[in-house]
Amino acid sequence: MIAPLTSLRFIFALMVFGAHCYVIDSFFDAHFFKEGFVGVSFFFVLSGFIISYNYQRKLQEKQTSRRTFWVARIARVYPLHWLTLFVAALLGNYVTATNG
Repeated sequence: MIAPLTSLRFIFALMVFGAHCYVIDSFFDAHFFKEGFVGVSFFFVLSGFIISYNYQRKLQEKQTSRRTFWVARIARVYPLHWLTLFVAALLGNYVTATNG
């Protein structure tokens, strides 16, 4: 049941990514890519459902603690935030230099 939902998450994440690519090429100015903001809400709601579905039993049966859950969440998400900050810092200067 969860595998098809996870693939939907991937599709909507790509939609969000495409919405941010208008800076790279005019191809991404198409209407489809401009609607990428819809993917953000869908992605977060679906991700929350999948996470709660996977952890509900573990938390109820005390197989994992809340602390372990939060450490796992932060360890999974935070490195990506640092990576995107680094890439944005590098590309931000490039985009500013080439566009004006």
